[in-house]
Order: sequence, then structure tokens, then C-alpha cells
Amino acid sequence: KMNAAQVMDSIGQPDATALQRSGLLLERMPDRLHQFAHDPFTARAIVYGLLLDPDKAVRGLQLKALEKMADANVLRELLDIQAELLNLDAALRIPLLEILMPALKSLSKPQYKTFRACTAALIKADSELSIFEYMLHRMLVRHLHPSFANVKQVTTHFDVAAEIDQEIACIISTLIGQGTHQDPGALFSSAI
Repeated sequence: KMNAAQVMDSIGQPDATALQRSGLLLERMPDRLHQFAHDPFTARAIVYGLLLDPDKAVRGLQLKALEKMADANVLRELLDIQAELLNLDAALRIPLLEILMPALKSLSKPQYKTFRACTAALIKADSELSIFEYMLHRMLVRHLHPSFANVKQVTTHFDVAAEIDQEIACIISTLIGQGTHQDPGALFSSAI
């Protein structure tokens, strides 16, 4: 059992078990998506595909928005891999996003501007914000925006977890609320 200091020290420094788990996830990644993640056109198509709503009506609205806004070649690639992305195991979504970040960083400024507008339109299509949509948007802002907006990233450091205990409690509560647990209160208390 790890204490708070050990947990904080381990962030960003995966142990052998975490690396093995990551390797197993990557092995489960469909080859085609893994290959597509390394090209700027298909990387954008993957992000758009990950944001497509499972509901057909909302997805139809999203695709119409992309027809107006997105690069035609990117849209063609999306339509080609749409089924694979809709059936992608949820556990593979974050690793896939991490793999495609370098390809997205190679976009031109106009391509990035269009990409941002398209992702915003896809997220707003159903007038709701899921945790995945929020997380994906934050990943894109954190990892891509500084490359295109000449913004310096600010390094934040907390010496003790107590400095952000309210924020931690909010995140834990939100995550528990998204799941189906027999006793959410006990799980929250255990996590805290």
C-alpha cells in the first residue's frame, strides 16, 4: 500500500507493471489505427472519429458539420475508419490519443485552426459534455495549443496533496459518479 507521498512521486515514472500494462494495451490496438496515428491527416480523422456520438442522429449532425468545415481528405479518411473507431475498446482511446500527438503537432497553423474548430463542433453537437470529451479537449489544449499559439507552459508543483485536496475529492467523486458501484460512499471514503 502506497502513501500519498509515494503516489505523488510515482506520477510520470511508470514502474515495470505499468509499462507491461501499456505494452499489452498497445498489442490490442488495431494495426490500422496504430499506423494511422502517425500521419497528420489520419491522426485528425482518428480524433474526429473518437468524438463521433454513438447516437445516429447526433452523429449525422456531426458529419454534416465536418462536411462544411473539415479538410475533404481528412473527412474521407474518417469515413474509411469510422466503424473501427466506433467499436474501439474504451481502454484503448487514451493510449491512441497519446500516440497521435506528435503527428498533430506537425500540422500547419491553418490546419490546426480548422482542427480546433472541428473538434469544438463535434463536442458541442449534442449540447452535452462527457468526461471523455472534456478529457480529450484538455489533452489537445495542453499538448498542442502551446505549439501553435506561442504560449509558455506553466509548470505547477504541489509539495503535499493537501494543497489540492478539494480538487482531488471533486475528481474522485466525478469518476465514481460515472461508474456503477454498489456503495459509492464507501468507495469515495476509501479513495480519500
